[in-house]
Amino acid sequence: MRISLLVIIVLCIGFVGNSYSQFRLGATVGGNSSILLGDTPSDAVFVSDLGYSAGINADIFILEDVSILVQSIYSKKNTVLQYDVDFQYEPYDSLDISIDYLEIPISLKVTAGNNIAYVIAGLSLNMTLSAMTHENPANIETDITESIESLSLNANFGVGVQFRIGKPYLFFELRYSQGLSNLINSSSSELHNISRMKSNSTELLTGIMFTL
Repeated sequence: MRISLLVIIVLCIGFVGNSYSQFRLGATVGGNSSILLGDTPSDAVFVSDLGYSAGINADIFILEDVSILVQSIYSKKNTVLQYDVDFQYEPYDSLDISIDYLEIPISLKVTAGNNIAYVIAGLSLNMTLSAMTHENPANIETDITESIESLSLNANFGVGVQFRIGKPYLFFELRYSQGLSNLINSSSSELHNISRMKSNSTELLTGIMFTL
């Protein structure tokens, strides 16, 4: 798995090397709604929760309206595992799962003729920085970093708009991220009887880009 990820990165870097002369650099911040999908106990269900992200962008043009978007993003993604409890009308016990990532998305970006609307598609290599669970109502926190794979892979798809405000560009982007690899570390003990788990998220990003 790790060898495949390294091959993808090397190929992308080699492709970027033959780039168009224009280059943009900037920063981005955003919020996300993420959910974990996979095996769950029979009396439990995953529920999406909110998180946030911040990072830097490099927009490297290979044609006038086509570029490679390379990013380095810190993101926090949260999900709730809710358990049904006897004699309760609504799920009562819950397990909050929070995972911090360093994400390296590499995407193909195609801008429309008006230089405002664009679409992106690509892959993201995610490195797990930390992972925690919080049990409610017991109020117990547990470090589960060793139970989560150190590397994972996601596919990203998004649409956005960008506006020129003087020299820089201001952009807004809606992005969907689909997990492609299992987050559970097979060499560690199972997490609450969960042996397979993938992360999906919808993100709203905004930021600014400067032409260099």
